[in-house]
Amino acid sequence: MKFKTFFLMVMALLMPSISMFADGPAITSVPFNKADLKQGQYRIPSLVRIDSKTLIAFCDLRAGSGDVGATDGHNSIVAKKSDDNGASWGEQVTILDATKESDSNFKYGDAATVYDPIEKRILLMCCGGTVAYGKSTTKNPIRTYMASIDPDHLSAVTPTDVTDKIYGLFKSTSLTGLFPTSGEMCRSKYIK
Repeated sequence: MKFKTFFLMVMALLMPSISMFADGPAITSVPFNKADLKQGQYRIPSLVRIDSKTLIAFCDLRAGSGDVGATDGHNSIVAKKSDDNGASWGEQVTILDATKESDSNFKYGDAATVYDPIEKRILLMCCGGTVAYGKSTTKNPIRTYMASIDPDHLSAVTPTDVTDKIYGLFKSTSLTGLFPTSGEMCRSKYIK
């Protein structure tokens, strides 16, 4: 077996879990388990460390398997909180609820998150809408959304569409696609 194939197989096996190193032994856990779903899937995880014991995991909850722009139902962004450094996870909370949109194929996806320790808020950026990245044009772009989340009280929030502000910076170019986000599930305990 080639090394590259072996390496990719090992990485695929490790991806569903997270490993966190804190003051003590490593903890491995799975905040979002496909076995918990009757249909759909979890995709594109992101993790935020709030303090030495608190973690919040985010991911897409996809009705089907498609990215933004696919016609297989809604994709929402969900989160779970751990107060014991990832040893266990609380109840799933829908943060961005695509089912509230009138278009049955509206999706939020690929959340990128960061914690601001001064404001004590999580900034979430994601793409969304019904236009696929590959079909995005200046006149009909894939949308970019921003949300501010209180880590002490996880609940649904209404995101702000910041697409026009970002595209406005590039009016003199032929920019057609914007994708500023994508999840990240492995993080250091050291916030830089």
